[in-house]
Amino acid sequence: MIKIDDDYLGYRQIYAIEFYLLKNKIVIDQNFNIGHFTDNRKGKSNRDLLDEIKLYMSERNTFLNFENCLACYKENLIEIGKIKSLKSERILLIVMNYLMIFYNKKLKENESNHQIMTMSSYSPFDLDEMIGSDSLLKYVICFIDYICIMVSKSNFEFLFLDFLNKSMSYVDKYKDVFSFINKTDDSLNWLIKRMVKEDVEVSRDIALLIRNEKWKVINSCFDYWAITSNPKHVDYFLSRTRKAWSQKKFRDGVKGKEVLNTYISKESKLKLKKIAKLHNKNINEIIEAMIDQIDLPEEPLKKLILTAKKAN
Repeated sequence: MIKIDDDYLGYRQIYAIEFYLLKNKIVIDQNFNIGHFTDNRKGKSNRDLLDEIKLYMSERNTFLNFENCLACYKENLIEIGKIKSLKSERILLIVMNYLMIFYNKKLKENESNHQIMTMSSYSPFDLDEMIGSDSLLKYVICFIDYICIMVSKSNFEFLFLDFLNKSMSYVDKYKDVFSFINKTDDSLNWLIKRMVKEDVEVSRDIALLIRNEKWKVINSCFDYWAITSNPKHVDYFLSRTRKAWSQKKFRDGVKGKEVLNTYISKESKLKLKKIAKLHNKNINEIIEAMIDQIDLPEEPLKKLILTAKKAN
């Protein structure tokens, strides 16, 4: 497992070399594992660690050398400038889902490649470490670097950057897809059922695996499904969901209530509408509130009994 801290970008070159050494461990050192240098980096500069790597390589009887290690960093990683749009948590979750799916696909395609298979399914690092993390950026960049070196930058870079562009366009168009739904458990469970019926994958989403709150899990699952689906299908689903939600709200609102067949003047109706708008309520709620404030006259028998009690 890859263990990374907030200083990943500062030691990006060292991590990249470790990935390269792992990939070539058969010809370098069968016992090499991730963390050989990075786990002991505390108090050391990049220069110190590069000197250690240079010494390590000089002691190995292999056709690969220290210059090959340096070249892997310069040639095999995607430039930071090309992925500078990785900022919002929403984009990071979308990208992490893409990376996990791509990575697991490569695991299945390369069953004989023991260097790649040494890592866990889902991701090359412990997902539990991501729980509660205030920034997914370091994990995403680490994952991108790992795939570029362990699989192939040339095959991956074009596909990834194309997906990233599509994701940015999607997020720009659909800023808050479920803003019409409140975030109560009942509402969210209703939405999950609709998504499951639509075959939206919810079992392996990164937001679920790192135990994010339910609202974020729903949005993350939907985002990845929407980006990889036909836009017309996505718009149709959202349109039907809005309509179904409005119908549900209406049914819930009239549950246990009776229809009142009556007529009022046009002026009174307009006044009711203004009052309802002022208080952010519907007309039915205003009428019920007004009725609750009116005291009915006491029945004659009850009034007589109360009078007798007072007299005694």
